[in-house]
Amino acid sequence: NRLSFKQQRMVLILMPFVGIGSIFIKSMVDLGGISYALPLVELEPIVVGIAGTGETIISQGTAFSVELIYGIGVVCIGLLFVFKLTKVALFFTRNSSEVNGKYRIYNVDGKSSFSFFNRIQITPSLSDEEQKIVFEHEKMHADKKHSIDTIIAEVLHVLFWYNPVFFFIKREMVNLHE
Repeated sequence: NRLSFKQQRMVLILMPFVGIGSIFIKSMVDLGGISYALPLVELEPIVVGIAGTGETIISQGTAFSVELIYGIGVVCIGLLFVFKLTKVALFFTRNSSEVNGKYRIYNVDGKSSFSFFNRIQITPSLSDEEQKIVFEHEKMHADKKHSIDTIIAEVLHVLFWYNPVFFFIKREMVNLHE
């Protein structure tokens, strides 16, 4: 009773968008008559520390707003994502390749096999038979557009870096692709 590969892929890609969409729908629909509001109880403030003059001691530390912390996280994770994309792009531009149909094949020593869109890196130390198997495997990744899934997961991770669910979505996407 497990979901098929396509169904799992769609669930992983659509799950964040359904969550975001439900928040927008909830904000547009007036649920005032349906929801139950708890009564508000005001309490007297509790003073933790008092100086000798009877004045409250206030910390002079810098306050960070939630928006500032979110923005710093987006910038940091976004820069990491741009760094990863740049590293992949530089790999493909700096190394020679051969064309095999619609694919560009790279054979760079010291790099493991991977694909990014129609560009495929195959480890040259593998035997000819192993290289054929790896090529077919990576060709399947390219044909099924797994690079798009990865980019979507990375962009969502940049936007929602604070939510641990996106770490799991990224990991499950990689596991599903393999």
